[in-house]
Amino acid sequence: MDPARVLAPVVSLFAVLAYRVVGRARLGPDADWVERLHREWFPAVAAPFQGWLPGTTAREIEPREFAMTLAAPLEAVEDDLWAAGFRRHPLARVKTRDGVASAGSWVLLDHLLARRQLHVMLFPDEDEGVTHVYAHEEYASLNPLVAYAHYTGHGQSAAAGVARVEALFDRSGSSEGTPRRQVRATK
Repeated sequence: MDPARVLAPVVSLFAVLAYRVVGRARLGPDADWVERLHREWFPAVAAPFQGWLPGTTAREIEPREFAMTLAAPLEAVEDDLWAAGFRRHPLARVKTRDGVASAGSWVLLDHLLARRQLHVMLFPDEDEGVTHVYAHEEYASLNPLVAYAHYTGHGQSAAAGVARVEALFDRSGSSEGTPRRQVRATK
């Protein structure tokens, strides 16, 4: 028997309990501690499971996951995602771009045990004053019934994630192809 089939739902159940204890209000744009936890603590905790549970090591973001570049600093984009119903996602696998870890990992769930999630990863370019947005839609990591599919990447769709993120941001009125930062709430 594949140990990941047992371990994935257990990890998911732990994550659901952690999310319930922390609460959505503590997973917002002002919760910078969550990103430190995501980049530093999660890899250390996940290390013992790497041989048994796929999807726990950092991975390079794929070009097909690129959604857009927003002419806004990271903090403003995070505020917009929060307003649209997203929350920080500290238990996500760390994504890197050219070896640099994402500065923001955000997830949109219809409810805590949703079957699918929209996962958004943010990479700011402070020199240019922009934020690069990457996304994919996938099985939800918090639902024990689909956790194994999440960790193995089954059913992950960059195209669906990119389309959903593009639908959130209003691209009208942009003369240079860079969208304005208007987000349509999904809830």
